[in-house]
Amino acid sequence: MTLATQILSDLDTFISADDFGETVTYINTAGVSASIVGIWDEAFEAFNPYGGAVTVDTCSPQLTVKTSSVSAAKPKEIIVRSAVRYEIKSVRPDGTGVTVLELVKEI
Repeated sequence: MTLATQILSDLDTFISADDFGETVTYINTAGVSASIVGIWDEAFEAFNPYGGAVTVDTCSPQLTVKTSSVSAAKPKEIIVRSAVRYEIKSVRPDGTGVTVLELVKEI
């Protein structure tokens, strides 16, 4: 077994609904939906855009998935988690078989 095969095999275990992942719905621009598994993260961020005393607090939801499950994903497509819709803001494959979908909650 090659190292690349071993890493992809480990991804199946790590990004699993039985372990760290959860099942969400991915809806492409044609309206076709599919269940995919990913690791949800909604990290809190506080940043200071102007260098003064005022900070902006925000949450940045993202979903880490196997690249093979979202290989055709594009910005403006939809992820649905617990009946809440999120628009894909950016698709960031890292070249190792993992892609991070940066999301924005639909209002």
